Amino acid sequence: GGRMASRYVLDNEGVREDMSKHQEIEQGQLVDVMRQRMRVDVKSLTHEEIVFDLIGVDASFANALRRIMIAEVPTMAVEKVWVWANNSIVQDEVLAHRLGLLPLDANPDDYTYLREPWEEDAENDEDGDERATDRNTIVMKLSVTCSGEELDLLRQEVEEHGIPPVSETGDTSAQAAAHAAVSKPPTKLVFARDFAQYFERKEGDEEVVDVEEEDEEGRPRVRPVHGDVVLAKLREGQSITLEAHAIKGVGKDHAKFSPVATASYRLLPEIYFKQDVRDDRAAELVRKCPTSVFDIEDLGGGSTRARVARPRDCTMCRECIRTDDWSDYVGLRRVANHYIFQARGEGGRDGAASSCGGAGAAAAGRAGGPRPSHVRAAMVPGLERRGSLLGCRGRVFDARFAKEGTAALTAGEDGARVWCLRTRRCRASLRHGGEGEVLRVLPLDASLTRLCTGGADGVAHVWQEGRDERSFSQVASFEHDGEQLYACELLGDGLLTAAGDCIKLWSLNAPSAPTEWRFLAHGGEEAARVFGGPRNPDACVYVFDAAPCPAAPHLLAAALSDATVRVLDMREGGPGVVMEVGGGHATSVAWSDDGRAVIVAGGKGQVSVWSASERKRVQQVQAHRRAAYGARFVDAAGTRCLSWSSDGSLALWDVGPSVPEAREAARLELGGFPVLAAAHHRDTGAVLIGGGGGGTASGFMGVPVHLAALSP
Repeated sequence: GGRMASRYVLDNEGVREDMSKHQEIEQGQLVDVMRQRMRVDVKSLTHEEIVFDLIGVDASFANALRRIMIAEVPTMAVEKVWVWANNSIVQDEVLAHRLGLLPLDANPDDYTYLREPWEEDAENDEDGDERATDRNTIVMKLSVTCSGEELDLLRQEVEEHGIPPVSETGDTSAQAAAHAAVSKPPTKLVFARDFAQYFERKEGDEEVVDVEEEDEEGRPRVRPVHGDVVLAKLREGQSITLEAHAIKGVGKDHAKFSPVATASYRLLPEIYFKQDVRDDRAAELVRKCPTSVFDIEDLGGGSTRARVARPRDCTMCRECIRTDDWSDYVGLRRVANHYIFQARGEGGRDGAASSCGGAGAAAAGRAGGPRPSHVRAAMVPGLERRGSLLGCRGRVFDARFAKEGTAALTAGEDGARVWCLRTRRCRASLRHGGEGEVLRVLPLDASLTRLCTGGADGVAHVWQEGRDERSFSQVASFEHDGEQLYACELLGDGLLTAAGDCIKLWSLNAPSAPTEWRFLAHGGEEAARVFGGPRNPDACVYVFDAAPCPAAPHLLAAALSDATVRVLDMREGGPGVVMEVGGGHATSVAWSDDGRAVIVAGGKGQVSVWSASERKRVQQVQAHRRAAYGARFVDAAGTRCLSWSSDGSLALWDVGPSVPEAREAARLELGGFPVLAAAHHRDTGAVLIGGGGGGTASGFMGVPVHLAALSP
């Protein structure tokens, strides 16, 4: 028997148990009590991470669940490697070790364990090992040679674009980089995506490699989860050819089989006020907390009060009670038997969810209880990482999908790029004059034979595909007063551009003067200076985004730096209707498919939904910690939206009349990678994520363009 504390109290002297509401447990009754009281509350679930609350259990049970996640949930990993050829700088054993640590996108439920030779009924081969079959082994192959073809393509690109040598121009930036690249010996990076399951099928007496993406039983071809992992680097004439066998195993046999990168838990923090904290003292308390647990509540009449806004973020650092008499105002406790669990999966089939579900199955099997159904059935809508596109050498400012979703466009500091999403390789690159910085890119047809780029030089170029899909040439240009182009959109047979305080509509079919709409700051010069401060001495207002209404193309919404959105009727002209967004500048604006709602992102991280007919705000949420760079509806009904921010996060929200307040459905954190652009393809659910800003976001591989997906 014994007693279970209800709380653990933390103060400057230490930690003590709070037995005021303790529970008496009789001898041998702990398991029965936990069985009656145990509850699991999933807080967030993505392909890579699960966060859930485990309530009503003892610490021994919570720790057992953590250890089962790490050591007893099966996955697939490379066990044996046969190296047929390898004259690269990477030794055979190092390469084999790297392959063994690659997470594989394979469902372990589809395979049986490869039994040990001494086990009963083991069918051994001539070497004494159990015979490998397609039921217990995945055969994977890697065959890569550096032939110098990539360098030939780069040389061809330099010649086609007419980049002169540095000696002729004196320039040491773009020209120097291009000519330095082509002057180096040919090299080739070997990526994890080059390593894949090997299928064979017979046609008569001959065995041929099957190029299908599924085997004869309908299982998808197994590949590494993260295709952009670099395995080796080859020089011209070097090659790697090998065969690898992946088997089913658990983490207690080898760490490579562990399905989680980390699995941890902590007790739920509880912060309470012993007396009200008001006015200046409330502001001081907010400043004290390094994790922003507290917010200030406006009581009216100039009075404010501190409140606990984000208790789960508290790390119990005690900064709020460390000095003066603050312990008389604020109390800190942890709730006993309420554990916040966080497990980050290595990204295999079902990701973190599989490790949690597998741990539950293992625990239930030990206790003799029923095994839970596969955790896939419990998946909630979320954002899942799906790899990266590599090759950009600077920040990415815009991203778009082609109509069919098999190709993508990006715009950034090093120009615009066309990507093949099947191979995840750059199909073509476009330099935009001068330094080549492109802020916007736009497909002008479904097949990507015509494109438009908007540059930092204020010029929009129209490009036409040449003899092959790798070459494009300029066929038209539209100059927009030398200001940076913040918006390029297709409107019928016209091109809509936005720069400075002006929006222009150009004809793509015949040269003619554009139609213009100019804006004045709403609220005068002081409102205009909200953006730029001293860097904006002329109090100019800027158009950061413009979007025509899909249901009524004569309506145009514009997001401005004076914290307003203007809705214009382009048939009538005039200043249009003003919607005061507030909270810093409006960074982006988009319509719902039916034209009834408008979604706006703001410079202080807020996202708001507006009724287009009534011109009033319907919902608003503080979506991000820093500036929100964009927000878009991701469904036809306008009930779900995606927002992104320079704080390195994307968030999925439930909005619309069915929910009284905007509700977060999922969030994807990219760490030190500021998200400046994102695109969503409705048919495939794919998400394209661009951004970057130095630090961990870029390195010797450049700035990645991340791929993700919205799960249903």
